[in-house]
Amino acid sequence: GGYIYLDVDKGEYAGVLQIKFTSIGLTVVGLLTTRMPDGSEGFSLVLIISLELPPIQLGYGFTLNGAGGLLGVNRTLNVPALQDGVRRGALDSILFPKNAVTNAHQIIADVGAIFPPAQGQFVIGPMIKLGWGTGTPMITASIGIVIEFPRFTISLLGLIEIGLPALAAPVIYLKLAVAGIFDPGRGELSIDATLEGSY
Repeated sequence: GGYIYLDVDKGEYAGVLQIKFTSIGLTVVGLLTTRMPDGSEGFSLVLIISLELPPIQLGYGFTLNGAGGLLGVNRTLNVPALQDGVRRGALDSILFPKNAVTNAHQIIADVGAIFPPAQGQFVIGPMIKLGWGTGTPMITASIGIVIEFPRFTISLLGLIEIGLPALAAPVIYLKLAVAGIFDPGRGELSIDATLEGSY
């Protein structure tokens, strides 16, 4: 499946691609602008790629369930938007998004707000998805590290889901979204976390 958004007048282009083959899934989210926020000529790009895999055993019940990454050229990390996004579920749009085509409009809005255009700034980061539990996992953790430069910040993003007795059919379900942001230039460290959709 796929979704394409074009606004030629504003110079904004976005798209979502989702491919599933047996138990392997690939999701790509891309945003491109050909005009900077001040109206000057230029471009900025943010690209998120996530690959979900059949569980690969790592030992002690842990499995590797996915891998991916984020790349932003002439893009920055909007810390207040990220902190607000943690509270309203926007990390679902960044870390291994589910139903990406159905939720494409929201995903593009979240990614664009958290990683807005900024001349000369870059963001990059790897992502992994881990599971724990024999057979059907009881816990999954989607983790991403986002590094911004040359204005240097490091952010740790995480989505942890716990389902008992199993995530496939939970009686108890907990979902924790967390973002830790370290900005050495300002001497600031912040951690925001919320429980969402839990029962």
